[in-house]
Amino acid sequence: MKRTNKLLAMTALLLLLVMLLTGCTPTDMSICPPSGYLPEDQNLSERGTEPIWIGEGTPQITIMMQRPANVSDWAQDAYTQKLEKDGNVEIVYEWIPDAEPDAYVRMRLLSGENVPMVVNYELNLTTGSEAGKYHIVNIAPYITQAEAWYTVENDTNYPDHWLLAQITTAEGDIFGLPKYIKNADAEVPYKMWVNADWLQQLGMTVEDIKTIPDFHQMLRRFKNEDANGNGDLNDEIPYMPMNGCGGTAYKFLTNAFVYEGDDTMLLVQKTGERGRPYEVTASYLQDEWYDAAAFIRQLVSDELLPEDGFTQNENAMRTLLAESAAKNGGKSVVGVSTGARPDFFNAGDGYDFRSQYVSIAPLTAGCYEGQTAGTAPYFYTKSKAVWHVTTAAGIYEGLCVRLGDVQQRADYYLLSQHGAEKINWLRSTDYLQQLPDWEQLKAEAAGNGIALNPSDVKLTGAYAGLDMAGEYVWYDPPYADVTGLTWADCAPTVSGWIEFQQALPEHTLSLDGGVDAKVRSATVVQQKLMRLNDVVLPPISLTTDEKDEIGTTLEDLAVFVRKERVLYYCGQDCILSKGKEDFTESLKELGLDKALKVYNYAYFRQHG
Repeated sequence: MKRTNKLLAMTALLLLLVMLLTGCTPTDMSICPPSGYLPEDQNLSERGTEPIWIGEGTPQITIMMQRPANVSDWAQDAYTQKLEKDGNVEIVYEWIPDAEPDAYVRMRLLSGENVPMVVNYELNLTTGSEAGKYHIVNIAPYITQAEAWYTVENDTNYPDHWLLAQITTAEGDIFGLPKYIKNADAEVPYKMWVNADWLQQLGMTVEDIKTIPDFHQMLRRFKNEDANGNGDLNDEIPYMPMNGCGGTAYKFLTNAFVYEGDDTMLLVQKTGERGRPYEVTASYLQDEWYDAAAFIRQLVSDELLPEDGFTQNENAMRTLLAESAAKNGGKSVVGVSTGARPDFFNAGDGYDFRSQYVSIAPLTAGCYEGQTAGTAPYFYTKSKAVWHVTTAAGIYEGLCVRLGDVQQRADYYLLSQHGAEKINWLRSTDYLQQLPDWEQLKAEAAGNGIALNPSDVKLTGAYAGLDMAGEYVWYDPPYADVTGLTWADCAPTVSGWIEFQQALPEHTLSLDGGVDAKVRSATVVQQKLMRLNDVVLPPISLTTDEKDEIGTTLEDLAVFVRKERVLYYCGQDCILSKGKEDFTESLKELGLDKALKVYNYAYFRQHG
């Protein structure tokens, strides 16, 4: 007891010394040391080692966050217990209400009363002044000095994920630690699905469709040669797009001519101008974009693409399939459609056509000298700043940063997303030895006419096409479990390449017609083509002045281009129908030149 009292007295003396040196007074100790101050903390372990807190006692850390829906018993929650053990801390939670959570968090922080030490919630802070009014600490010094060890390690190991670049302001500030859950399929959502039964009826295969002329000829044959084999030459719809996730009539086809990404349609092209090797420009400034527009307009003119294909949603597609199938002997009337997954081909009422459709690889225009490959729209998985340390952390600032940092480790990701090892998942070698879901595997195989023996079970990497070995088998995922294992999407974790390392039993046949396998196959093709493709604009952070300068220009341009291109495709009078010169002039009037100037400057500041 005397030793403890002596330590407390020494600690109080040291704190008083800090107050005198930094100008802090006892009334504002909750916001000392100041943001960005990174002292050597003798109470913390060496970076990258646990337990993190090695000082006296067990610090109590307050965290404001949304309550994970799958956690019912926090006393037994495995993720919390793991974090408390690794941190050597006690965690006290404050739950963010479900109703208007963003407004609640900002109101609580603005009030300055009982501010929690950590806010585990995405705030999208972009300036120091904005962070300051919410009492959020700039943790960039912890990154530059590698005190946030696992975060820095992830950023180094996965440079093409842009983990930190996406949450770093243009001024170099970082106001939170990342949450990054890579979704390979969502990064390349624009996929084209072709009716393989129709191809077979016409003596073709998907390998025959490699160029825009191939695609055009296929649609003509679908229209004119009774592709669905029911004797009616008038019921086939060669190309009926679906405007849901990964849909639209034009994205996939435009990319055969020129890269076109998201609504901003910005891209990076090689150029020798002004002594720069690269330049940020827009797809609709390229001659090839107008060639693509002319081709899609031709499809409409040839009655291969209905005008309502530009507006039809998923429900309308299902209705079309069900009603038409009911009239023509249960056969599909759609030759080609678009979407991230072919689920919309399941029209219900016994009309499930998903097994008939296969994806085609990105096409080439087939009319440009030297063009060797088409492209596909690519979307970087978003890195979100969610673990915000506040000035209320005080002397525990470094500890709070390290508590968020340790969750960037792979084992935390596995627990948060897939549950516990030996309960919800196993490493591949252990899985083959134990086969914990053997009865299910056997039953699924029997349902498909396969007499399966345990020795027959082999594993394959779900993304083997990307040279990713299958290391983990998720056999009993806890996604609907409320017994208290994981934080799921509330955890500030980083997936890295873990999702790509899924292993699957080769003999397990999907009951939905192999949809997941088809999506993965299409994803692998597009990922290999686009993941490191220089044409894709990397994440850009704009300064406050730059944001003010362009305002809503890019959004305004996107709305204008979307409207004009559909009018043009449908043969209606519009500015685009007058030609590239008039169309470009309209783009400039909306501020295109100004936006490109800002983005070029920001690009070379960060990536040049």
